[in-house]
Amino acid sequence: MLRRKPLVILSLSLGGALLLLGLLAGFVPQSEGPEVRRRASAHVVSLRPEDLPEPILPLGDGTRL
Repeated sequence: MLRRKPLVILSLSLGGALLLLGLLAGFVPQSEGPEVRRRASAHVVSLRPEDLPEPILPLGDGTRL
């Protein structure tokens, strides 16, 4: 009986923590996107395709360009 009590307490506390995290995950706003960032900052940065880095292309001799 003495060995079961710590296991029960540990399992109940882990279950409670998982339940709390599950409840908190439901409060994360999923639909708010750029409009929230616009309210926080007047300057919103948008990347264009030319702003992205060039991919590393393999050459035939094992080196990369």
